[in-house]
Amino acid sequence: MTTDTVDIERAGNEIIGMIDNFQKRNNRLPVGLNELGSPFTDRSETYEYQGYLFYYEPAKDGQYWLTVTFGPDENYTYYSQRKYWIWDYDQNLTAEKQEELFEEVFQSYKPVWKYDSLRANTDSINTIYPSAPDSLIYCRQYYEDGKLAAEGWMLHDWNREGDYTDNIGIWKYYTRDGIMIEKHWPLK
Repeated sequence: MTTDTVDIERAGNEIIGMIDNFQKRNNRLPVGLNELGSPFTDRSETYEYQGYLFYYEPAKDGQYWLTVTFGPDENYTYYSQRKYWIWDYDQNLTAEKQEELFEEVFQSYKPVWKYDSLRANTDSINTIYPSAPDSLIYCRQYYEDGKLAAEGWMLHDWNREGDYTDNIGIWKYYTRDGIMIEKHWPLK
């Protein structure tokens, strides 16, 4: 089965325009699409529009998701903060979108470091140093507002300056809106 995303986006973008106009007029998002008026007259979780079943979810931060659902595992979603449509939004990002989001996260926070685990580097894992660093630390990095930005293991040598650390293994990076992207360090 081939799904016509152009037609879905056309119908969805009409709803997005209605939501955005409502938000401008009322300084808030509609609680449900029924607040937009005709053709959305029912108060329900899903709304049929131009042959598609839409699910609308407003967030407290003034953003929203608009999802077209085709079954339990097949969704096409628009997220207003990102301003694009994507299949299975929170699970199956394309490699291009992952890289774009990674760059956004990596460049948008100033590391506020918190270490919560420390262990000896008994396997002598090393990246670029003349001798292997003595420790591995599990580190979490945060945005200025306290939201988690990244987490993973780092090499660290307590006998060297504090900036001699390297990310190692799989790190998880989080966008401000909670999308997780994994990166393997050192980058290949």
